[in-house]
Amino acid sequence: MKIAIVSTIHNAISPAFSGGIEVFNASLLKELTRRGHDVTIFASGESKVEGKLYPVCPQALFQSGIDPNESQGMRKLIYLENHYYIQTIEYIKKNNFDIIHHSHTSFLPMYLAYKAQIPQILTIHMTANSNITLNQDLTEIFHNNGEIGLISISKRQEEILNDLKFFKNVYNGINLENLDYNKIPEDYFAWLGRIAPNKGTKEAVEIALKADVKLKLAGDIGVGKVVTDYFAQIKPFLENKKIEFLGKADAKLRNSLLGGAKALLFPIQWEEPFGLVMIEAMACGTPVIAFNLGAVSEIVVDGKTGFIIAPGDQNAMAEAIKKINNMPEDEYRQMRQNCRKHIEDNFTIEKMVNNYEQVYKEILIDWSNKTL
Repeated sequence: MKIAIVSTIHNAISPAFSGGIEVFNASLLKELTRRGHDVTIFASGESKVEGKLYPVCPQALFQSGIDPNESQGMRKLIYLENHYYIQTIEYIKKNNFDIIHHSHTSFLPMYLAYKAQIPQILTIHMTANSNITLNQDLTEIFHNNGEIGLISISKRQEEILNDLKFFKNVYNGINLENLDYNKIPEDYFAWLGRIAPNKGTKEAVEIALKADVKLKLAGDIGVGKVVTDYFAQIKPFLENKKIEFLGKADAKLRNSLLGGAKALLFPIQWEEPFGLVMIEAMACGTPVIAFNLGAVSEIVVDGKTGFIIAPGDQNAMAEAIKKINNMPEDEYRQMRQNCRKHIEDNFTIEKMVNNYEQVYKEILIDWSNKTL
């Protein structure tokens, strides 16, 4: 199949970027290309991918120095995003792609592809409370799955977005070759992700201090006043010797950080639709201690691959950390084995792409039937 992956252009695409959408797009491109499909990803020019890249814009919009939290900055970003996506769909239309796989959070390219009568699917990476405009547009314009196939990444996401008609659920998957299983971790806990209030960075620090354990943090600080103000609240904690901030993680750092940790802390503050870092950690053998929001209960097996904690209960999460520390060696070693096996059985890139190949076939069949 000739497949166009229309990516987010807010950030560059890379297998090691801490944002879930960017990792998803890079992995999808690589595996589809490996299987012999003619795949092009439409992303920013500085993206690092294994496959064909069409540079939609020279530089990712969030790395362009424009502040999205300022009114003029937001206007400029919207203008640039629309401009680049118009060019993208025009190119796809002229070059006869079989199907478009949208993996971003902008409505315009989907609407343009709909008008151009190109078969398309959208993997929805967000939830209603984070992108209400997109959800309203999808509901108002796309009335059935013959116009666009909406793909959820968790059952919880479908429950939240119950006004949308989903075509299928496909869980995210990862390439296990990129994540080494580590039987014997070091004496620290980890947090990894995009530093933001909804990701629970500050809460992870507070919980680690409650449990009196060492915490290593890594992630992208991002742009805008909201994020920089939030990181300013975290900075004083970094003076404590038990808290270490490693900066933005590349593939090597991600692998060593997750694999070397006793457990990953995942004290999210929102209905995270998936949570790629959880399966990355478990692939390394590292249990996950997470607040029960979003897809956590679909990914973590409580007591077997980590611990699921009531949302916001920092004391309970601190107790789970102590439980990990006090666990008999053979029991903890078994938990690490459980983690790797759980990912091998349920969340590999091969399993994910098998499902997407089936989605593409079904969408194209539906499209052919509609146009007869």
